[in-house]
Amino acid sequence: MQPPDPRPREEKAAPSWPLLIALSAVITGTAALMEYNTVYTQGEVMQLFYRVAVAGVSALLLMGLANRAMAAWLTLLCGGSLILWQANQSRRWAMLHEEVTAIVAHVNAMKSTKGQMPPDLSAYNFRHPELQKQISYSFNKGKLFLSYYLNDRGISYWYHEDSGFGYYPD
Repeated sequence: MQPPDPRPREEKAAPSWPLLIALSAVITGTAALMEYNTVYTQGEVMQLFYRVAVAGVSALLLMGLANRAMAAWLTLLCGGSLILWQANQSRRWAMLHEEVTAIVAHVNAMKSTKGQMPPDLSAYNFRHPELQKQISYSFNKGKLFLSYYLNDRGISYWYHEDSGFGYYPD
C-alpha cells in the first residue's frame, strides 16, 4: 500500500505549467490568426473588441499562478468560444462570397447566351437560400451591380462589372 499523496487535491488535478502554456499558446495563437477576418465579418469596431478578448484570454495564463486548473478551463472555454465564433463568421462570409461569384457567373452566362442581362435573379437557383435576402441585384446602363452584406447593412460589399469587388467602409 502506498502512502497518501501529501499534495492538496487541487494541485493533483491541475495541469502542468508546460501544458497550460502550450494550451494558452495554441488557443490564443489560433484566435489571433483569425482576427484579420473579423474586419470583413463584423467590422472595425468588433475587430477591436475581438483583439481585446484575445488579449484577455492570453492574460488568463496569469490566473495559473493562483489556480492552474481554473486557468486551463477558462482558456479553453473562452478562447475556444472565440475561435468557434470567428470560424463560423468566416464560413458564412465564404458562403456569401461563393454565392455572389456564382451570381456573377450566372448573369454573365445569360448575357452571353441571350445577349442581355436578366431583369432579376428569379431564374438563378441560390446555393444558400438563407443568404438570398442579403444580396441585391441591379444593372444600370448595361452594367452589373451586386450589393451584399453579412451581418450588418452598414458593413457592405459590392461587385460592379467595371471596378470589381469592393467593401464599405474602406
